[in-house]
Amino acid sequence: MPANAGKDARPYRLGILGGTFDPPHLGHVALAQLCIDHLALDELVWIPTGQSWQKSAEVTPARDRFAMTELAASALTGTGAKVRVSRMEVDRAGPSYTIDTVRQLRAEYGPEASLCWLMGADQLLRLHTWHGWQELFAHVHLCTATRPGFDLTELEGPVREALAARQADTHLIQCTPSGRMWIDQTLAVDLSSTGLRQRLASGLPPAGDQLPAGVAHYIASQGLYRPASASPELAPPMISAEQERTMDIRKLQRAIVDGLEDVKAQDIKVYDTTHLTELFDRVVIASGTSNRQTKALAASVRDTVKEAGGHIVAVEGLETGEWVLVDCGDAVVHILQPQLRLYYNLEEIWGDKPVRMKLAAARGLAKASEPMDDDEDEAPAPAPAAPATCAPALARLPEGMKEPSPADGPRGHRSG
Repeated sequence: MPANAGKDARPYRLGILGGTFDPPHLGHVALAQLCIDHLALDELVWIPTGQSWQKSAEVTPARDRFAMTELAASALTGTGAKVRVSRMEVDRAGPSYTIDTVRQLRAEYGPEASLCWLMGADQLLRLHTWHGWQELFAHVHLCTATRPGFDLTELEGPVREALAARQADTHLIQCTPSGRMWIDQTLAVDLSSTGLRQRLASGLPPAGDQLPAGVAHYIASQGLYRPASASPELAPPMISAEQERTMDIRKLQRAIVDGLEDVKAQDIKVYDTTHLTELFDRVVIASGTSNRQTKALAASVRDTVKEAGGHIVAVEGLETGEWVLVDCGDAVVHILQPQLRLYYNLEEIWGDKPVRMKLAAARGLAKASEPMDDDEDEAPAPAPAAPATCAPALARLPEGMKEPSPADGPRGHRSG
């Protein structure tokens, strides 16, 4: 039960944003922000589905969808509402039914709280197919933000009738526990997870206004939604998880940096990520000035890591060369053109623990096969005077920076 239940003159207001989130996109973030603002929510909970009874078996694993949802939710900052992500459906055995979720939430928050189930136009169009959909009104309000061009006459008869009988303004929604419907037609965001999956699977990068930066990075680093056929230019052989983690991390990071320096990569940074994720130990970020150079840098990293005894798990982004990701198992290498690097600001996601590395000029062009200097270790470099780091889930466009236009250069990235 919320802390202020029974104490305030008004009901506690909970917004519930449920969905498959495969992947969560900026349309979801915009919907959440709109409902926080218009419904004066005290709390917003995101609930990724576990086993969706209406989806095919090709849904991305719940572990990845939950991680991406946490990253998307973190894009909501300074809202005044508590924002969290719940595992209730992910951990529930069997199919995920919304009616079971709202029953549980009503029991937790009590009979007086105003509970609002938030949805997009696509969900509203399919509402009549939901298991026990008419019972939802006993537990929650249904609040919908429609896409541009959405026509309410497209609704099925039973849903149209429910809307005619239950439609209310935001004041009534805020002051009553359940049973009403609210439609907002001002949210000019036309995105769908299905469309994004198809775009990524075809080899096209997402536009900068489609995915939160943290989600885009997660997709790229995990190789989600990659095209069915990888480019043969750098296609690596399949290897076991045990092989991926056999190389000493210091030797691996040295090999990566050597490979980048061989093709004159710019602004090479290495970060220790062991305190942030169990998926990999290092993130290496470097810039290439052209598509040709980023591809050449990826090829050089591949060759140098293999020569040092390492393995390449995957290479993504070769189709465009704007953002190439080389997965070396314990280390993930991001090679970006400078404008994309500034736009996505990966250093803000992963960069709070830099690793001190000697570059070629300082070490006399020593290679990874040669002994490493004693002072080249995993200790973080001294913190800069004015750090601009944050928790890894808080990736966002730097304040004051406008989104690049086509005239400025590419704004998307490769996520395979």
